[in-house]
Amino acid sequence: MKNKKNSTIKFLLIVIFFMFVGGLAGGLGSRISLGLKVYDLIEAFDAALVKNAMVIFLIVILGLSLGSWILFFSGKKKVEDQLARDDELIDDGLIAFASAINSTIIIIGMVLYLNFVRSVFSYDLEAEKFNLVTGVFFVSILCSVLHEKKVLDFLKTYNPNLYANTLDLKFNGKYLDSVDEREKFEIYKAGYKAYKLMFNLLFFFLLAGTIISFDTEGSGIFSLVIAVVLVAGIISYTLEALKK
Repeated sequence: MKNKKNSTIKFLLIVIFFMFVGGLAGGLGSRISLGLKVYDLIEAFDAALVKNAMVIFLIVILGLSLGSWILFFSGKKKVEDQLARDDELIDDGLIAFASAINSTIIIIGMVLYLNFVRSVFSYDLEAEKFNLVTGVFFVSILCSVLHEKKVLDFLKTYNPNLYANTLDLKFNGKYLDSVDEREKFEIYKAGYKAYKLMFNLLFFFLLAGTIISFDTEGSGIFSLVIAVVLVAGIISYTLEALKK
């Protein structure tokens, strides 16, 4: 328990240090109009996204979908060979990677599709292009759902206790309960790494958003929302770390 408290205190001190550094960098950045320069880059990037929305959507979504299926079938064959040799440990890393890529398709697809809709209003695109992108979007969602089902069905062939009902609202919790201790440890470790990555990204966007709002005299709601999410994550992590 003492070690957990020491780790938590150390973590909070690091957070306070980074917040101090962020405030210092924000003050210095506002003096050299860094926010205006970053804002101009964001504006240029956004204009490029809108102008090339259709091409970007098709390349990214089709690439992710095709990549996830290729990785799944490659991983499936690798696992089947391991099962045929009766290996003690099964390496299903390719399948996990395929599932991770597949999980991003709906989120990225939604963002890119909304970006495409913006381009429709900006450039008055033909109805055929709109129908094509809309069709690809919905087909990609169906393929993503099918992909996840195929992954779980295959995993159950050598792990029959695995919970695979993705329609269950409590699927994540029940799935975690159904895996063995080794896999639980790997999930927890991956979750902690994901938490650290999200913390660093949110802190960066908080800093950038604050600098931009200072220089452009714009609304600080973006920075406020990120700050709330960041603080909520810190509190949640701290409470979990303090549990016996």
